[in-house]
Amino acid sequence: MFAWKDKKGIQETISKLVSAENNGHGANRRAINLVPLPTVRETHEIAQSHRIRYHQLLVSIEAKQSTCCIRVISEASKSRAAILVFRGRVLGCLYGSKFEEQQLFGEEAHQRAMSELAKPDNIIDTYLLSEELVLAGGALFHGHQVETFGGSPEQVFESAVTHLMHSNAPGCVVINSENNEALCMVYIFKGHIIGVYSFSEGWVLSTYEAALQYVVDSPNAQVMASALAARNIKEVESMTFSLTGLGDRSNQSAQLSYTLITPCDDLQDLQKESGRHKEMSRHMPLRNNSGLIRSKTSVHH
Repeated sequence: MFAWKDKKGIQETISKLVSAENNGHGANRRAINLVPLPTVRETHEIAQSHRIRYHQLLVSIEAKQSTCCIRVISEASKSRAAILVFRGRVLGCLYGSKFEEQQLFGEEAHQRAMSELAKPDNIIDTYLLSEELVLAGGALFHGHQVETFGGSPEQVFESAVTHLMHSNAPGCVVINSENNEALCMVYIFKGHIIGVYSFSEGWVLSTYEAALQYVVDSPNAQVMASALAARNIKEVESMTFSLTGLGDRSNQSAQLSYTLITPCDDLQDLQKESGRHKEMSRHMPLRNNSGLIRSKTSVHH
């Protein structure tokens, strides 16, 4: 069961889910794949770090309050990093290397990722994600465990999904094999399943039945769930930190982040504000000074 109440809990749980390589049987244990992947393969950009002005890319993402994911892959240092960005600020970050004994998280992971960005020939993969998907995925970093009931994996899965749907809390459910290999991620927002990602098949139908099949097909599957520990957008913003470091140092991040936010009291307001910001940002230009063009992504149903 996820226990995201402290850093140690995050490390211990994710360490069980990840290792250096794919086992070749449809289960992937790389840490960066625990954050949402592109929902449409053709709409994300991949470039080498020496070919883009990475600092301008980061400044552009922060200034435009983009919601996205940045992945950095280094073959030289055998490392991979994933930065989950909500409205231009870092909501979660993971960094793993064959030369590190354990995964790094949060600001420490972000510092390592920034170091890798500055090195030539590293691969930078950047793609926009919906706010709903990022908030659901953010439960891995800033969530509390979902108490589940039932004896069989199928019953535990039903209990976890039912709890997240009825509570209206953004969250995610991870389905693992009996060897703690991640098989499937289920993202839930506003009482609905908004994405089901299979580590062997990619994005599949966003239905309860599609997700349940991965539980049924894996003997002794393990089901873990986490709900985002935030009642409104302001609380989500308090969990973030500056992508570039400029916002926090100038003490202007609050004005930047809350420009499009009105006071919120509960989860219903969190959902409303997420939708309103998405509608406003839909008409914002996505081209930035790095020369890369970002495209909106959506899960196919």
